[in-house]
This record gives sequence, C-alpha cells and structure tokens, in this order.
Amino acid sequence: MARPTNAMPIDQVDSSESSASQSNEVRLLKHSWARTIKMKKFSILKDQLTSTNPMINTIGLHGITRKIDSYTNCDEFLADIDALVRSYSLKFSAQPDAKGVVAALAELCHRDVRSIRTCSDCFEYWANDSQNYFTKVCTKPHLIVYAKVDGCRKFWPAKVMSVNGNMVNVEFFGDHTQDDVRAEKCVLYTRHTLRRKNASPFNDAILELDGHIKNIEEKFGPMCRASSKITLDPKNVEKQLMTMIPGAFKRSPDVERAASNEAQPNVDEPGESLGNVPTSNRLPLNDESNGIRMQSGQGGLGQKRSAPLRNEETASAVKKATTAHGYVALTAN
Repeated sequence: MARPTNAMPIDQVDSSESSASQSNEVRLLKHSWARTIKMKKFSILKDQLTSTNPMINTIGLHGITRKIDSYTNCDEFLADIDALVRSYSLKFSAQPDAKGVVAALAELCHRDVRSIRTCSDCFEYWANDSQNYFTKVCTKPHLIVYAKVDGCRKFWPAKVMSVNGNMVNVEFFGDHTQDDVRAEKCVLYTRHTLRRKNASPFNDAILELDGHIKNIEEKFGPMCRASSKITLDPKNVEKQLMTMIPGAFKRSPDVERAASNEAQPNVDEPGESLGNVPTSNRLPLNDESNGIRMQSGQGGLGQKRSAPLRNEETASAVKKATTAHGYVALTAN
C-alpha cells in the first residue's frame, strides 16, 4: 500500500522527536538554573573571567543567566559550565573552600542534566510538587522492584530509573534515595507484600508504593503483579515493564511487536525475605554535597545521585508559575 502523501518520512519523524526532546530538556534546564542561581554560595562565581592564560575564559554565572534562553540543548549549557569550572578552579587554586563551591556547582548542574535525561517527567513532577512527586505516574511508567543494596540485609521497594549492563539505578520509596544495585538483587514487585506490624520506615515506603500503584492503575488500568519472585532481567527490562503495566503500552503496535520478540524473564529465588533496610545505608537526597556516606563495615554503598538535588536553600515550598517564555518556573518562598 502506498504511503499517504501527507505522511511524514521516517527520518523526519526521528528528527522531529529528537528536536522535541531537546526542547523539553532545555525547558526543564531553565527550572534547574532558576533554582541554582538563587543559591548564595555560588555568588563568588558570578563574574566573567578572561586572561592571557587560555584556560581561564568564562562568561560566569551572570553570562550563563543572560544566555539561558538561547541554548538549544543541554550540552551547550554544560560546555559553559565546564568552562566556568575550569576557569574558577584555576583562579581559586590556593583556596580550598572556594574550589569546593566550584566543584559543588559542577556536580549540581551535571546531576540535574542527567536527571532530566533519565526521566524528564520525574524531574518536572519534583520541580512542581517536591512533597508528592514520587507517587505520580510518568508517561512511560517505571518498573517497580524490591532492591537489595550490597551490605544490607533486606530488600526495599524502588523504581527502576535506568539500566547499564548488569547495574540497575533505582530510587527507593519512602526516603527517595538512589543507588546502583546489581540486577540479580532486584526482584519484581509481587502480589504478596510484606508489612511490618509496627510503625517503621519500611511501612512508610509501602504506603507511598501503594499510592503510586493506585495512580498507575487509575491511569493505565490493572497492574500484573508477579506471583513469585522474579529477578529483574537487564536484557529484557522493556518486556518485564510491559508485562507488569500492559495498559501503558497496549496502544503501541511497535512496542507490542518488540515485546513479542524478547525472551521470557529469568526466575530466581534469592532466598532472602523482603523487609526493612536502615535508611542510613543509602545515599540521602538532602545532602547538598551529595557525597557518599560511608558507614563502618558497610563498604562503599551508594552512588552519587542523578535525580534532582534537594538542599536547605530549596526546601521551602516550590510554586508553579507560568512565565512569558511558556515554561514552568521555580520560585521559592
């Protein structure tokens, strides 16, 4: 059958989708920058720097702010951030505290860009409602698992954020910390959820999980919970997600065909109960430096967070306001 004359060629479709994705990334980047530029500690980085040394050349925070509406993608923004970091690191080479501020800016900006690219929906939900964002449902929902961090005794409910080889980046219900976990230590959400009788952080996590599941089923219809312990298969995450939340994909023939070509997930019995994990074993989101917390005898648990950073300067209520540029801006009380 001939393609309709008004249909868009495949290469143009791909280009259009890529352009839309970059436009959305830049829109969310403005959220991040509006928050970042308000942090007083970064004021020492505001000025332009030039020198006979070609390594010292930056437009400074003020220059980036003036330029923020002209970026067409996040990489252009990060190039200016990297130039600022390099320049001010050389200027403050003999001032450890100031160099720490430079490093904090670099980490914050790169982390927010990674977060936007990992799941733009999650980032925007957090930006608009930091208290309730975790129960909201993304356009493409996240696979729900119980994950066990190395060095911890029990499993904890979490959303799968990304998969890289055999390592799975998850964000935990309850305290919203993130960690990289081996795939074999991630078990798909099952029908039978363990609840502890007494109040505990684990119960809080389960309550939040229940709220998220309720929202998933309101948006996409019933979830298909695993009837037994099924280990996450890093090669078939899409298949497992489609099996768990079929309503999110039933209208996409391409996704259905892709799913039918993938293998069945591996079944594993870890032999360990699902239960409580001390929150001190995982990386806290409200640590502005986001350094890895090293607990005695626990080893190097946790990875640096790639989701939105929370700190004392942005813990105040975040409000949604439409600006003349047509995007949602962040304003703090």
